[in-house]
Amino acid sequence: MLIYYFGSADHFWERVLHEIRRDEVTKRREVLGNDLGMAGNIERAWDRFSTESYLPVMQLLFELYGRAVRDPERHADFLQDVVASWLEPLERQMIHQLGLSPKEARLRARLQLATFRGLMLDLLATGDRKETTAALKYFAQLIAQPPQPD
Repeated sequence: MLIYYFGSADHFWERVLHEIRRDEVTKRREVLGNDLGMAGNIERAWDRFSTESYLPVMQLLFELYGRAVRDPERHADFLQDVVASWLEPLERQMIHQLGLSPKEARLRARLQLATFRGLMLDLLATGDRKETTAALKYFAQLIAQPPQPD
């Protein structure tokens, strides 16, 4: 039935994650649209995505990510969405909250996304919630710094 409806098991799981990410758009707006500031927003996102109940979703995301990078032509839509769907709102947030130029906002957004995912992967691999959370909080303070004058 999976092949009949989705073409393959991989496309089924991609669709599941797409739906999860679509639902997260609303929650992301809630996180980005508050008065916690940049660092507070990052920490709030970590608190949400690192819960024990959400970790299986993150594990699935990493599993599909691995499959997709091995066959990028077949999974081009997934690979595009899994990055762009996060970068664009993060860029807007950095421009709005920190007054960054679009170029610097894009660089910081990519760094934030990569760090967040790296720490999430560390949490899944080691189970070390204390150290990964401490590293995330440290990073959040660093990335939330306003731009330095030239």
